[in-house]
Amino acid sequence: MLQVFTNTNLRLMWGTKYVFMVFSTLAMTVAIGAMVVRGFNYGIDFAGGTAVQVKFRQTPHVDELRAELNGASLGDVNIQTIGEAADNEVLIRIEQQATPGAAGGEGGQISGRILAALRTPEERAAAQAGRLALNMASETEISEWLGTHLPGDTPGPEGPEKTTVSAAVSAALVRYRTEHKGLFNDLSEVASIPGVTPEAAALLKQNAILGSFTLRSVEFVGPT
Repeated sequence: MLQVFTNTNLRLMWGTKYVFMVFSTLAMTVAIGAMVVRGFNYGIDFAGGTAVQVKFRQTPHVDELRAELNGASLGDVNIQTIGEAADNEVLIRIEQQATPGAAGGEGGQISGRILAALRTPEERAAAQAGRLALNMASETEISEWLGTHLPGDTPGPEGPEKTTVSAAVSAALVRYRTEHKGLFNDLSEVASIPGVTPEAAALLKQNAILGSFTLRSVEFVGPT
């Protein structure tokens, strides 16, 4: 048998192995101490919380969004852009808090506070004046608003899904909005949507606003 090396004794580390052993011991001690004192920084999947996906009409500025949400006393806020840059979408995560009624409350409650914090002063003034934010409103909110403001909101044709004019119009609006990336870009679009009556289109053009963003999804994760 061919034997290249005989009586091989290569001292590669010499005495440095003891240095690395001491360093490893100190690093493990510090890590264990940090886990005992500070605990683990669990993410939303473990600690629970609310994740809200929002799409903006214009390019969102993450620093400005973070400042607005921090001012709403929501607790720890994590914001990240998602998708392509042209999508203008962000994912906002609020971890569940130990304090009852804080940011870790029900997903619907905290998402409402997030949306309220993101509204511009003009949008807040419009809401107080009873105007409808068409990009932000849900189908139910649109139907209720139309039912209040639309004259002659009568029941629609008899059938398995008996509905009112306002309900049919709101369904058509939300369907169109969903098919167009979740946003209306101009109020003039409303008049050309199938299922929207001329009276409803005129009412919306005069008394609604678009709003700067729309809610894409809300997910609430419990701590269990």
